[in-house]
Parts: sequence; C-alpha cells; structure tokens
Amino acid sequence: MCEHVPNRFPHLAEEIRSLMKEDLTFREICTDYEEVCTWLAYNACPDGGTSEDTEHNLALKRDLEREIEEALLRQRPRREASKPGSNNE
Repeated sequence: MCEHVPNRFPHLAEEIRSLMKEDLTFREICTDYEEVCTWLAYNACPDGGTSEDTEHNLALKRDLEREIEEALLRQRPRREASKPGSNNE
C-alpha cells in the first residue's frame, strides 16, 4: 500500500484506497509518486540546496499530485451516483 499518497491527501484516504483497488492506471500513478517521494527523501541536499535532479523530481512530484487529484475528481461523480439512495438505482 502506498503511504505517501494518503499522507498528502488525508481527507481523501478512503477514496484513494478504493480507487487503488479498482484502477490500474491510478495505482501506477501512485506507485510513481511513492518512488519520487522516496527518492526525494533519500537524496535531499542536507544544506537545503537543490540539484538539477532534485528540481526535476520536485516538478515530477507536483505533476503526479495534479494527476492524482484529477483522477479522484473524475471518480467522485461515479461514486456519488452509485451510492444507495441515488437516482441511478
């Protein structure tokens, strides 16, 4: 299970877990996000400076965060429609 994604979006943790089970593409995005976060944790410059690789990975992390948010937003209307008591029963 990915831990960085629900830590970044704690208010969406339940939706993240559910979508991870259902959507291979979303799972791959989350795996990429985990790898980037791990890389950044182990390769951060101790003096607070940044290298070209760090800048690249920070940009990638932001891009992946945007993709995760977009996937969750796309999924939300479907989840709302499938809840008991919705008009789509």
